[in-house]
Parts: sequence; structure tokens; C-alpha cells
Amino acid sequence: MKSSLQLPSSTKKQLFYQHISHCTFAVSDGKSLLLIDPFFSGRFTWLGKVERHLERPTLKLSQINCCDAVLVSHEHGDHYDFIALRALLKQTACCIFAPRLVIRDAVKRGLDAGRFKEVRPGRLFRVGKMKVTSYPSAGSERIRPVDRVGFLIESGGGRLFHQGDSHSFSPTWEKFRGLDALIMWPHRV
Repeated sequence: MKSSLQLPSSTKKQLFYQHISHCTFAVSDGKSLLLIDPFFSGRFTWLGKVERHLERPTLKLSQINCCDAVLVSHEHGDHYDFIALRALLKQTACCIFAPRLVIRDAVKRGLDAGRFKEVRPGRLFRVGKMKVTSYPSAGSERIRPVDRVGFLIESGGGRLFHQGDSHSFSPTWEKFRGLDALIMWPHRV
């Protein structure tokens, strides 16, 4: 059964991305597929108030059955949707890359620790042929372990940066030149 989440496959070396909802994006190099900040539950609590999706996701979580990795930028409920992660772990063979705070909470709530990998600022990892490097969000540069990150994704000369939930510029981003896409919150591409 094919996933409803289909980004183009190509013999050209390039990155494709698709906005799904809120800060949730899918990124593919035509071979591997990753999801960033999957938020499908529709609501979360923030500072004692219930926040909701402004727009419904462009597909249902149950339609995703192929995903190589999930990147979680931080623990806020609109980026770390525990129910979505639980479903993705059941529906796909994905590995979840996240800050330690997210991993500890997810494991404490019953998810398999073996499916998680901790992100650390400046450390590169691969999803298929895509290179992914996490960078601290503004205000998190000196926090150890890092609590909020953005992700630089590179493949075949294509470069995309999803800044997670950074509300300003981080000096660690100074080196970013020649990006093909910069995804910022609120979602601007």
C-alpha cells in the first residue's frame, strides 16, 4: 500500500519539500523521506490555554506509511506531538531524531528508546543520502543539553533550513549562505 505522502522522485539531485500543517513539513531527495515536527492532533496546551490548528493538515496521519526519519525540534506540543510519534513508529520504520528532553518524555510514556537518536548542535547525521545537521534555536545556543534546534538538510547541492520554533536569529546561523529554502515560524518559506 502506498503512502498518500508522495514527493516527486527524481534522477536529478535536489530536495523537495511539502507543507503539511503548522510547522510540519515533509522533505525528500527523491529516495528518502523525512518529516519535521509532525503535529497532527489539532490542539495542544500552551501557557494554560488550548491552542488549535489554524488549518487542517493536508493529509491524515493514518495515510503516512513510509517515512525514514522524523525530526523533532523541541518539546512544545505543536512540534512534539506524542500521539503522532506513537502512530508513526507503528506505521513506519522511521527513526526519530530529537533533543534529549523530548526523548526522555517519549520513553517515559512508553515509546521504544531504540528508535530515538539524540540531536546535538553541529553534529551531522544521515537520512539516506540527505545530510542533516542540527543547530540551536535562538536562546538555546548555550543550553546543555540543547533544548530547541533547527535542522539544515543538504542533498545533491540542495540546502534547506527548518528553524523549528526560533523567534529570532541565532548567531550560529551566520554561516548559512546559498539556501534553497528557509522555513521559519510562523511558516514562511
